[in-house]
Amino acid sequence: MKTRQNVTFIRIGASLLFISVLVGCKIRDPQDVRPVDWYEKHDKERAAMLADCQADPTTADAMPDCKNAARAEENVKSAAK
Repeated sequence: MKTRQNVTFIRIGASLLFISVLVGCKIRDPQDVRPVDWYEKHDKERAAMLADCQADPTTADAMPDCKNAARAEENVKSAAK
């Protein structure tokens, strides 16, 4: 009987933990497009966006974030020369 209660408490605890993690995640609004200068200042995010865009080239041309990240990458590389 005790074992069954323990399993129930563990399941409830795991469920609450999972829900709290989901609630804590912030989902970006698809309309929230980052400008080129933002990508120039945020190297990790620029690299991640470029990787996402290269992973799905069919939508890369249609996504403003892909274009902005690519322009920022070009600007950063040309400024380094």
